[in-house]
Amino acid sequence: MKIFSLIKIGHRHIAAHKRQSFLSIATIGILFGALLSIVFLFEGTENIFIKTSNKLSNNKLYVTTSSCNKTGKCLDWEAMEQLTKKKIADYNGEIVGKIQNYEYKNGSLFFSVIDEEYVENLIEINLAEFPKGTLFKIITLDEADELVNGTKDESSYVTPQKTYSLSEINDIKSKTLGKEFIETFTVPSSRNSISEILEDESQIAEFFEQEYEKKTLNYVVAGVVGSTNTSTSLSQGYSDIRILDLFLDRVEDQVAIADLYIARKNDNTMNFKETFEASDRNSANPIVKFSNLDDASKFYSNESCDLEQNFNKCSNFTVKEIVGNRLQTKNALRNVYYIFNYDEIALLLIALTISVFTFIRLVGENARSIALYRSLGASSFDILVIYFSYLLELCLFTVIFSVILGGGIALVISLKDATLLSDMLTSIYGRAVSSGILIGFSLQAYSIIAAILLTAPLCSILTLDQLSTKNIAKKIKN
Repeated sequence: MKIFSLIKIGHRHIAAHKRQSFLSIATIGILFGALLSIVFLFEGTENIFIKTSNKLSNNKLYVTTSSCNKTGKCLDWEAMEQLTKKKIADYNGEIVGKIQNYEYKNGSLFFSVIDEEYVENLIEINLAEFPKGTLFKIITLDEADELVNGTKDESSYVTPQKTYSLSEINDIKSKTLGKEFIETFTVPSSRNSISEILEDESQIAEFFEQEYEKKTLNYVVAGVVGSTNTSTSLSQGYSDIRILDLFLDRVEDQVAIADLYIARKNDNTMNFKETFEASDRNSANPIVKFSNLDDASKFYSNESCDLEQNFNKCSNFTVKEIVGNRLQTKNALRNVYYIFNYDEIALLLIALTISVFTFIRLVGENARSIALYRSLGASSFDILVIYFSYLLELCLFTVIFSVILGGGIALVISLKDATLLSDMLTSIYGRAVSSGILIGFSLQAYSIIAAILLTAPLCSILTLDQLSTKNIAKKIKN
């Protein structure tokens, strides 16, 4: 019972020093609130990408691996399978299938085919309605736009960035899904393979002087995925600054499914094999399944050679997610967040220092109250409990203030940019996506809250010397 009485006395100190308590809570809360707003926005932004990709992939995570040299020569299936098994051993991955490659008779062109089970959520038509032998393909919004509105200007080296509205996406899909299109390929009639010619530079000029022949291929559009030319930046110009762009600028729309043809269940007939006299290339890309995102993310960030941090230590081994861009997004955002971590740590130390000295000052200004408690028979331990409960309550109010302020800042920013973000996500994924409120919790948020609460015992320890009768008397005398 005595402990509760002492805690009540500590609570009365806040009521007796309302102005000081409020200013302390507000000052410290603003610093911690700013830190929390960054964490909330970061986690919320990452969550919306992961959530959308999960929906597209039916919560399944498949990646495909490849290893080719600079001339385009890739490992055969047996070597690729062994290499992938070796690399995924530490990440709990499992090879469950493969993307089979087929080549034209002289190796100048090859096609990649994936089983429909790995892309089932991207297929937007009923494949069973089409006759056997029909070739299906999932294309990007940009490719679908070209089919509907004409071929892009080939003279331009830079593809203009474009954001598609939901109405434009639906219009494009209505004109392409389930429709048959003809793709024309220009291939050399040489009997030598490109890979053989490219190994001897002296033959390159002769190769391109040969006669070419045209081949056509009929295919049906089975699905339309997002645009690869949509910018993830929300700013509308150089003078338009958006906080979310600090996270979004490095996110990419990784579409590994593009240019893959679909092998329908129970249908082994592929008309391109006859049209192009295509044969099994004995080259295939393993499909690896991961049971959780963390393992897949570690595998991607540590092993994929197309990432900047791995460029100098890899040997042409690349990893791509088949449906969605969870791994690329997570890796890109984490790299950006590591940069912020240094600023966050600096701000956290500053905030903690201010907190500690503010709370110590508050205790130090209560010398007369401490003397009064001692004169009434309170022990040093009793006074320690009183001021520990007082500081802990201040810390709890600071946590509440910081969370509300940080959440409020994140809420205002996410609502302000909600329309732009939703439009961007809709264009990237080719589906209606609502950005919602970008507030997410993580270990960093909990660590900031814990840091605030830890200032109470820390300050209590640092103020122990102020509880001695000698120091109290000296302060009262001064």
